[in-house]
Parts: sequence; C-alpha cells; structure tokens
Amino acid sequence: ITTIAGNGRDTFLGDTETETATAASLYDVVSVAIDRKSGSLIVGDSHRVYRIDLAKPAPTIWRVAGRNPREDPPASPAFRTPLEQPHRLAFSLDGDLHFSDGLRNKVYRLGSCPDGDSTSCLVHVVAGSGAVDSADWGANPVVSPLGSAAGITFSSDGALFVALEFHGAIARVARTTGVVGLLATRRRGRDWGRDPDEDLIDNPSGLARDRDGNIIVADAGRNWVAVFDLASSQMSIVAGSTTGASGCSIGDGFAVNALLNGPRDVAVDPRDDAIVVSDSGNHRILRIDRSPQPPGPPSIEVVHGTPDCPSSARPARLP
Repeated sequence: ITTIAGNGRDTFLGDTETETATAASLYDVVSVAIDRKSGSLIVGDSHRVYRIDLAKPAPTIWRVAGRNPREDPPASPAFRTPLEQPHRLAFSLDGDLHFSDGLRNKVYRLGSCPDGDSTSCLVHVVAGSGAVDSADWGANPVVSPLGSAAGITFSSDGALFVALEFHGAIARVARTTGVVGLLATRRRGRDWGRDPDEDLIDNPSGLARDRDGNIIVADAGRNWVAVFDLASSQMSIVAGSTTGASGCSIGDGFAVNALLNGPRDVAVDPRDDAIVVSDSGNHRILRIDRSPQPPGPPSIEVVHGTPDCPSSARPARLP
C-alpha cells in the first residue's frame, strides 16, 4: 500500500493553494472516487471535497467544494455551500460528480471547473430537503426527505439511487421526471421475491452498479452484501449470512458462507465485475469474484486486513 494523500494529522489543509498531496492534512476521509475523464482522484473529507491530480510525479491536492458551516463564507461559489459529511461520491452517466451529505440529508452535484481553479465551480442540490423524515415524497426531489443520505449510484438509465440509513430504505430519483420513489424498504420483501415477513434491508450504507445494471448494496445492519436485479425485481444475497448474523470469517471461500460485520461500502471492479467490500466492523477489505475459475459460486478473499478474527483478539485495523 502506497500513501498518495495525507500526512497523518487530522486537521484541515489550506483552502486555495494547490499543494503536494502527501503533505496535506486531512480530517475524516470516508470515500474516494476516480474521475475517468481526467484520471484524478476525488476525496470526500469532513466538510469538504478535494481533487488529487495523480498524473503529476508528486500528486497535488486542492479543495473543489464545501466549507465548515462555522467558517465565514469565502468568495468562491463552490466554497459557499456549507457541508458536514460529504462522504459518498459517484459520477453520473454524463460524468458529473455527485456527493451525498449524511448530516445535511442532501445530494449535491458539482458543476464543471478547470483543474486547479475552484473559483469557477458551482454546487447544486439535486435531491433532499434537509429534513430527516417527512411524508413529502413525490415529484420534487429537493423537497423530499433523504434522512442520513449515504451511498449513491446511478442506474444504466441515469436514475439516481440513494441509500437512506435513517429510513432503512433506498430511494430512486428518476432522471427525466425527478420523481422520488423507493426501490426498497425494510418491509418490502414481497416486492423482491423474498419472504414478505423478512426484513429486506435494515441499514443500507454503500451502493454501486455492476456491468449488467444491477444495484449492489452493502447493508451494515443486516451484515450482508446484496444484489438487486432491476430487470427481474429479484434480490439475492451474494455475501454474508442470510440470517443477518455478524462475524469475521471467510469460511470455505464461498461468499455466501462468509460472515461480515457492518459492511459500509461497496465498489465494482470494471475489469472483471468483481465486488470490493469495506467490511468496516472487521477492519478489512474483501473481494468477491462472481466469475471464479473453475466455474462455481462466487468466491471471496481478503485483500487487506485479517482473514479470520479470533474471538479473543481485535482484528488488525486498516491504516
């Protein structure tokens, strides 16, 4: 593992100066995303969103959005929008950066801006009223409640999906109409070919889309990773116990027999459609191969962290 940003000190770096990424002070980094247009790395930190230019021999970093709400509003339009936890990132089909803020209960879109020049950026609210809970779901996404907005992703038709930890639900914002609906809730097992009395989801946290257009969900409450097939309206558990039991084991190497502990995020490897899981409670990163050789059920391996965690010992913490 190579450090590309951060100096290990939990403070904020300067607001406007482009500086060497490894010399920068970050505070509470939770999510990263690759901008496939520029090849740069986007970082969701506490109160702010940063961009890292990986093409330079010594990568540089600068802020592109956000400020601490307790700061005076600066001149840059992108910095005027106060943020709390812009921790989940995703790019739309058009290549626009979106990020959710779990404490402000909103999803934002960052307008285009030249690399290194944050003064021209604009931040737009695309969904969320700021309220945690309300009955105002409907045709206007910016007045609909997005309680504890977490993971976000886009379907192949451009719809925005948002994991709502407070609601125990996944919201869908239609691309053309902006209508907000629910993909899944705690008590919607019947809609997805499951037991109607079964808790379908509990605390959805991370979302991703695979090459077939399925929505991948990391559920920290149910301790599993599930695949929602939008075409067939079927949901299947790809990793973790079907009972929702937590644990720390990859068992016999089959993903469905593994035990997870509060998985918080997922990503899909575009090279082979493998699922990468942040198994947060066990301080490890897992990789699920859905096309193993020889052919068989999806396999799972630990790519960083402790493979199996003894009950008497705390697993190694990721750096």
